[in-house]
This record gives sequence, C-alpha cells and structure tokens, in this order.
Amino acid sequence: MGSAGLIGPLDQGDLSLRPSGLETSPSPSKRRKISSDKSCLDNQLRELAPYLPILRSTDYYIKPSCKELASKELLDPGYCSRVRDFTVGRLGHGCVTFIGETDVRWLDLEKIVKFRRHEVVVYEDEVGKPAIGQGLNKSAVVTIVLQLGLSDYEGKGPSKVVDRLRLIAGRQGAHFLSYDPSTGEWRFLVHHFS
Repeated sequence: MGSAGLIGPLDQGDLSLRPSGLETSPSPSKRRKISSDKSCLDNQLRELAPYLPILRSTDYYIKPSCKELASKELLDPGYCSRVRDFTVGRLGHGCVTFIGETDVRWLDLEKIVKFRRHEVVVYEDEVGKPAIGQGLNKSAVVTIVLQLGLSDYEGKGPSKVVDRLRLIAGRQGAHFLSYDPSTGEWRFLVHHFS
C-alpha cells in the first residue's frame, strides 16, 4: 500500500479508461451528571472536547457525528475509546470506515486522513504513524468516488474499469469489493495503512 498508507492515486492516465438532572452510572467509579440547563450543557461539552476527534473543515464529516459522540460519551464514559465502525469522509471524495472498535480520542482527523481526487492517504507522516492495529492504522473499508466521464468508458465498457480497479487494489495490497458506475463509488478493503 505504499509507505505512507496511500490508496491511489488514480487518475485518467492510471485507468487508461478514462440531554433534567438524569444521572447515569455505567460504573460506580465513573459518573457524569447530565443537565438540561443550556449553560451547563455547554460546559459539559467543553469538558468533553479532549475526548472528541478534531475536525475543522466543513467538507469533511464523521459517523457518528461529533454531537453524537459527545452525547454517547456523557451517557457512557469511555465510549469514545471504543467507537464501532467509525467513519471519516469528505464530500465528493469518499470515506473510510474503520472496522470494529476504534479509539477516536484526541485524533486530529484532517492531519491523519487526507482525501484528494481519486485518493485517500492515512498517516502521510511515517514518523507519527502508530503500529499496525493501533489508531487508524487498521482494517478499513475505503470508498473513493471516481469522477469518470463517458469518454472513460468509450469502447471499453464498465467491466474493463472493474478489471483495472481490481488490478490497482491488488497492487496496493487491498481487496476489491465493488464499483458502481452510476455513482462512481469504488469500494475496497485494506488490512492496514502501512
């Protein structure tokens, strides 16, 4: 998959186809009081900030959202250390769904996951990359939105695109899952980003 966890790049030339006072207590040692007072809620959310991933850009998104993560962390302290099937995406580019439980606390997602045209890079900086299975350097389903025009299929058909995508995925150490020509979504599985 390349030393920087690169998936892609794929370009035309590469294709050649062109929360009242409710108190929760999941464990006796960890209790957070949830208040209906807006100022208290704002303070609670500020207190939770260190437990949430960092995401500044409006065209990037996560699932569950930051609001959902904060709510779940209030109700179940430690939730952000074990988020199931966490997804990071960028509108018009694709997404990465990290399989199983992922610790999302303190992750600066825009520094770790970078989407560009026809590619996603996870841990571009080799020095800060965690060991395989740690952080976001783990198994994931990657979806890349390919922006192919009709001329990309000219005389070759979608099956040739699929053949080419299978080849590219294989070269990167990934497993091809699907390609939908109506949406341009190419999905593949990676075991890690090293």
